[in-house]
Order: sequence, then structure tokens, then C-alpha cells
Amino acid sequence: MRKTGKAETRPVALTSLVNTRIQVQLVDDSRVEGVLFAYDVYSGVVALLEPRMGDLPADTKHAVRLVKASNIQDVEVKGKGDTVLPSVQEVKVDVVEARKARALAQAKERAARIGVGVSSHAQAVFEALSKTLPCRWDKKRIIVLDEIVIDPPYTVDCCRELSSASFSLSRVKKVLQGELSRLEQSAAG
Repeated sequence: MRKTGKAETRPVALTSLVNTRIQVQLVDDSRVEGVLFAYDVYSGVVALLEPRMGDLPADTKHAVRLVKASNIQDVEVKGKGDTVLPSVQEVKVDVVEARKARALAQAKERAARIGVGVSSHAQAVFEALSKTLPCRWDKKRIIVLDEIVIDPPYTVDCCRELSSASFSLSRVKKVLQGELSRLEQSAAG
């Protein structure tokens, strides 16, 4: 890469040109002009601030164009940047970690709601029941309220108690019967 301008032609590091108006010639012979905002040596990406174009919101002062440094053939210095570069805010690692933990917990919860090796009918029964009652999968069995087990083929006769929970069993059987009837009606019509 070369820095060209008045009569000067010599190699230059892009990092020394931050906040400088430059024009880069790309390998496809196109040219891009803007103020060099950043150059990431690890990823080899150049960030240029370009003047706002017509399709951007009115409160946007600049567009950011990212260019892979390996696609740049030549760099021409056009002058000192007249742009006040936006400040880069500190990344709050604890906030990022909390967001990551929430996202992972939500993904695990969604994954736990998908039965492994079960039929689409079994999954439909699970989803219908879980709208009303707390449910989870235990291999191919549906556990409801942590007290009732529904074994395949997921009918009212397949419900049994894990402990003495006769009230819960009758409630689950009633909800299951209603959901099975609703599923049969939607499949039929």
C-alpha cells in the first residue's frame, strides 16, 4: 500500500492515517473516499466514514463503509479529516456476560421443550398441555406439574401419578382430554 499525495509515494501503515481523509483504490479499480475511522490489523478491516447519503435517516451524519484491507490496491491522502470522530464507549463486560447468560438460559429452555425422538403428535400434545400446565420432557415421557407422567401414546389412559397427587392427576387428565379432542378436530377439519 502506498500513501500518495503531493509528490510523496512511500509505504505507510493505515493506523497512522486515522482521522485522515483518504481515497482508496480497490482491486476492482473502484474508488472509495472517506475519513479513516479505524483499521483493525487483526481482521484486516478498514472502517471509513462517508458523508451521509440520501437514504439514511436525517439525524445520521455519516455512513460507515467497511473494506477488507487485502482489497485495497492504493491509498491516496486527501487531507486531514474534518470529522470529529465519535467516541468509542467502554464495553461493560458484566452487562455482556449477563445478556449472554440470559440468552443461553432461554436457548436451553427452548431446547428442553423439544422432545427428542418423539412423533409430531407427541410434540403437539406437549405444546398444547404446556400452554396450561408446566410440562417437561423425560426422554419420551411428558412430566406434568412434576407429579404426573404421560407415557406414549399420550392418551388419558397413559397418565399416572409419580406420588399421591390424585387431584393433579384428575386435572391433567381433564386438560389432556380437552387438548386431544381439540387436536383431533383441527386435524380432521
